[in-house]
Amino acid sequence: MNVIKISAIFLAAALTGSFISCSRQQRHTLTTEEARASGNTTKQISEANNRFAFEIYKHLEQNGGGNLFFSPYSIFSAFAMVYEGGRGETAIEIKSAFFFPEDKALREGFSQILRFINDSENNYELRTSNAVWPQKNYPIIEDYKERIKKYYGGEARNMDYINRPEESRKEINSFVKEKTGGIIEELFSKGAIGELTRMIITNAIYFKGNWDIEFDKSMTRDNYFHKTPDDRIKVPMMSMPSAAPSFNYAYLDELQILELPYKDREVSMVILLPRKDIHSLKDSLSFEQYNKWMEKMRMTNMESVSIPKFELKTDYSLKGVLKKLGVHEAFDEQKADFTKMARIKENDPNLFISEAVHQAYISVDEEGTEAAAATGVEVGITSIDMSKVFRADRPFIFLIREKESGCILFLGRVSDPS
Repeated sequence: MNVIKISAIFLAAALTGSFISCSRQQRHTLTTEEARASGNTTKQISEANNRFAFEIYKHLEQNGGGNLFFSPYSIFSAFAMVYEGGRGETAIEIKSAFFFPEDKALREGFSQILRFINDSENNYELRTSNAVWPQKNYPIIEDYKERIKKYYGGEARNMDYINRPEESRKEINSFVKEKTGGIIEELFSKGAIGELTRMIITNAIYFKGNWDIEFDKSMTRDNYFHKTPDDRIKVPMMSMPSAAPSFNYAYLDELQILELPYKDREVSMVILLPRKDIHSLKDSLSFEQYNKWMEKMRMTNMESVSIPKFELKTDYSLKGVLKKLGVHEAFDEQKADFTKMARIKENDPNLFISEAVHQAYISVDEEGTEAAAATGVEVGITSIDMSKVFRADRPFIFLIREKESGCILFLGRVSDPS
């Protein structure tokens, strides 16, 4: 049996500083009932995204003890569009793995978050865009394209993978590069897109900004970072003045939590610094525990704050990870059912996802953060109160979240900042 590949590119790019919030002008135009309904669906999407974030983190973490960085929001968003084309067990498995709510809430929630992102006008850049790239003349169902456009803002752009695969690859790569601020230059390498490709789906998010309170460059010094109790390296450690301002903070039995806001304080980086070692959080890290920790945070006048400068670049194959999360049929040549995406006749080649990959990049310095991600589916100080000292000189977990919705955009672990 001939099999046609369904491909999808999912990507997120960010230059951090601050982030999304729904337009205040827009919110004022909503009735009380509309605002309540909108907030409920947005909350459902945020919670589903965050649950997925911690679930996939556990599986990526199993691949080794090194650095880890990815965008759960990118993968989550793209697979929402894949889910829209699925039917039967294929759709059920995707819905379960990504914790998607019912279709109405899924679509309305994503539509609202899209408006939140693209309506932002603050001291940072934030934009997101979606697109579907079908093979021209392939029987893509119009209702599918309309749903992607209406709820995900995705325009359909016809490609000729059969006769012009290389030109198609270059055009899609160019789109990706533009939407990620030039960070992701070549998502698809030469030969990655071929004559069996019938659909590419892209999601891009771009974010740029600075810390609300920047680190003092004159205070950056090379100091030890303890990768393990017996293995330490020297890295540039950034510091704030001893009269550091107040931050949202918690000093708990198992860890310290610090929230560093970006300009306009609508996006922030949350750092989870274990009191012992990174492995002590392995079993407790979950959506529910994360929420409990966040509830314990209070504004605190810190004695000192120090974190390393770091730059991470990661590359993952997601096919195996998603299978562990329960997504099987979508990757099965015989069983995959994407008949809500295209009209597939009984003897026609079947659509299935042949691979899913994810690339991510982040750079953190005194001024702020730069981060980008792309997913492709083919488809010490002893004289002060130590409880107010935050010194990330050992492996830690961090995330970048949009504070209004609580949606986690990026999630990672720094094991070796060098």
